[in-house]
Amino acid sequence: MANILISYISLLNREGMPLTYSTFLDDGTTVSGRQTNEAGTKTILKMLDSRGEKLDRMICLCSKNVKEDEIVFNPEKNCIYPDEPCSAVSYEYFKNSIEMYSESVLGKSLPVNDFFRTVDVCDDFERYVPEVLKHIKPGDSIYIDTTGGFRDAIIYLQLIMNLLKCSGIKIEMMIYSKIAGKNSCVMKMSGIEMYYDILDGVNEFVTSGKSRLLESFARKYAGQVDNTPVGEFISRAGKFADSLQLCDLSRLTDITSDIYQTVEKIEKIEKPDSVESIFQNILPVVKNKFVSDCSDYCSIIEWCLDNELVQQALTIYIEKIPEILFDTGKGYITAPKPLENARKEALVNPSRKNIFASAFYEDFMECCVKDTNIFKEIKHIADNFKDISGHTDFWEKQKKSDYDEVNNFVKVFKRIYSESRCGREVKTSFSNTEYDLLYIDVLLFVSRMNRDSEKGARVKFKPLLNMLTNNYSREFKIMLGISSEKKNTFDKKLENYRFVNNRMAQKAGFTVKNLELLKPVMLDYILAKAFRNQINHASDEENLTDDQKKFFEDMDYAVDLNVNNIRRLLNKAVKNIEALEG
Repeated sequence: MANILISYISLLNREGMPLTYSTFLDDGTTVSGRQTNEAGTKTILKMLDSRGEKLDRMICLCSKNVKEDEIVFNPEKNCIYPDEPCSAVSYEYFKNSIEMYSESVLGKSLPVNDFFRTVDVCDDFERYVPEVLKHIKPGDSIYIDTTGGFRDAIIYLQLIMNLLKCSGIKIEMMIYSKIAGKNSCVMKMSGIEMYYDILDGVNEFVTSGKSRLLESFARKYAGQVDNTPVGEFISRAGKFADSLQLCDLSRLTDITSDIYQTVEKIEKIEKPDSVESIFQNILPVVKNKFVSDCSDYCSIIEWCLDNELVQQALTIYIEKIPEILFDTGKGYITAPKPLENARKEALVNPSRKNIFASAFYEDFMECCVKDTNIFKEIKHIADNFKDISGHTDFWEKQKKSDYDEVNNFVKVFKRIYSESRCGREVKTSFSNTEYDLLYIDVLLFVSRMNRDSEKGARVKFKPLLNMLTNNYSREFKIMLGISSEKKNTFDKKLENYRFVNNRMAQKAGFTVKNLELLKPVMLDYILAKAFRNQINHASDEENLTDDQKKFFEDMDYAVDLNVNNIRRLLNKAVKNIEALEG
């Protein structure tokens, strides 16, 4: 580890006279110098010496003129200093002056060959910067003298600083030698340096949700930050970063709200110190680029997507969007009993600790499948058929009927045939004759039901279904997707998407404000869940089948797992959530 000073060396001023400079050192040290860079370099040497350290290397950025041109001093300006030469090359003058100061004042001889490293700045910036960097290693502490050189020198020094920071190399201090006659002084550019540190830290935070640079700033300026609103802001930024990076979302909105409260606290400081003043100037950036609505998960998701935090956006969507859907104030879905059941189950089943996600994905998304409704009845009869009397005298034997259930069955049957996937399966699985016979029997059943209803006759529903499933057991199973094999999880979700209606939802304990607007949200969530399962290396059962992918593709979804498709899905999903508000 080495202490290194980088300085852009200026030409000697032939009209200039040696000046005495006050310094920022606490012991009242003054230094003298004719050449622009002398005073600053001597101050750094003195400061490190007082700490028991030394300046190990100096990187001198030199133009050809600085290294070769001899400057002849104005005799009238030089005559009162008889010991000074009448002319000198700028770089040689500077080097000799620093050597003499180290020897006479500090009592230390500089290892000249290793200490002074010159870099020719006559070439393009792209060529001399690597020359600077090759003299610096990780772990070195860098000091920057911003005084010398042409007017654009500070721009190049700033670029070098940024490159060093990107490499993890610490900039210890920036200095500037102010030439003002008797008031000349060498000062620390702590305000500017602090500004750079804050800008870097805030930019990292608002664009990536990370707080590494802000926390580094807090350590560097601990005495000025501890127990202040700025320190509070940085602490809360760190909690937000931890929560976001670990996808621990339990307190995300609370932490975001805390951050905004701290921002308001900093804004209201009437007599800010230097750190607070800088933060007050940078707060508009925080308010403009950070999440604007701390209570709105959709805004947080969009912010994550804007800042390439795609996995975090996906996790927040899966974990927190159901909470929005069950918001009692907006009433998208009202479900007191299912939520209470989810709370009870969460006490014994950690996998269901997110009661909103469980109630939405596990219960509502399968209410059509799990509920005691017409599908359950048909499945039971088709799977457990028992002989009944033939249907020749079937109608005459029925004394009662549940007209509503029969009518619901007919509606469902028609909807099954209207669904393209089911229709294709039926038509490809049956011959035309089988298909026609099945359909004709159902039409006859509807016709007879209506006729008997007009006559006041009542027909039991279950025996009638038994008759149909007796004749067409295989066909009903194919139509309804009933199989002896365990049904794929996503088939359950998609089946519910196809057939759920308000009656079925209410029977399962859910009241839906607008089912037609909610159904696109259901599809978004199913696909997002599949993506997340795939990212988390879920089992084969949780991956989409070719048929399922084809279904989503027909609905204009992109199903290949990549960042762009996830981003596209989540942007679409947020818009569908916002559409629920009408």
